Amino acid sequence: MRALKRAIGLFMLLSVVLTTASLQAQEQRKKSGVIQELEKAIAGRENEPAEKVFKNIKMLKGIPAIRVLRIMENGFSPALGVKCTFCHVKGEWDSDEKPEKETARKMMKMVGEIREELKNIVDEKATINCYTCHRGDVEPALRPKK
Repeated sequence: MRALKRAIGLFMLLSVVLTTASLQAQEQRKKSGVIQELEKAIAGRENEPAEKVFKNIKMLKGIPAIRVLRIMENGFSPALGVKCTFCHVKGEWDSDEKPEKETARKMMKMVGEIREELKNIVDEKATINCYTCHRGDVEPALRPKK
């Protein structure tokens, strides 16, 4: 009986380990190739301020470089339903060629202003983000979907 309990315990532990490894592998596969490339490019400098690692940083100054990638990967991309190259020229990440990049900067400023105003009106925990209006679409939702 003791051997059976031990075997079951080992089986459960192995299941957890394998499940965790599988989930991590799936997460890595989901990550865009662009993000993976940029992670490699900044390896060893991930925690330096973004403006010291990336060129032409106008927003998100002072935060760790890796956090910029996470904001793009987990914030902008899903909130607008786009890939990195919607706002950026691939391989020329500092380029301002695409007008969408400047629009994103203006929207970030607007969101920051609204957040501050919300704190004064509602409470400290109230917040908004890109998804609040965009709901996964490039164009912000102007009315509820039917």
